Amino acid sequence: MSSYEIVVYIEKILISRNISKADFYASTGISAAVMSNWRKGKNYPSMEALMAINEYLGTDFAIMVENEKTAPKIEDGLNAIQKQLIQLFPLLDDADVSVLLATAQSLIASRRFRDAE
Repeated sequence: MSSYEIVVYIEKILISRNISKADFYASTGISAAVMSNWRKGKNYPSMEALMAINEYLGTDFAIMVENEKTAPKIEDGLNAIQKQLIQLFPLLDDADVSVLLATAQSLIASRRFRDAE
């Protein structure tokens, strides 16, 4: 599992449990800057960090790492352009991601409007 995938997994759990990132950072001792570096693939979480996350969230990253070989990859079923976007995504910061998301939503909305005409 890549460091980016770990961040995505953590964020999904935080959202599903309605836990703020601020609470997560305070409880685990992991900073927003560290998470950003993981997202960008600059660093990989240390064993200590993974243990702190496991303890706080009650997750088991060992199971995820074991199942990585059999788990479907994010890229499965995507075309070449979509795969390029996936590869570039970890290089974006949170502000860039917000802009990209808003742009994609706008494109989708305009396509739906065109298709409805």
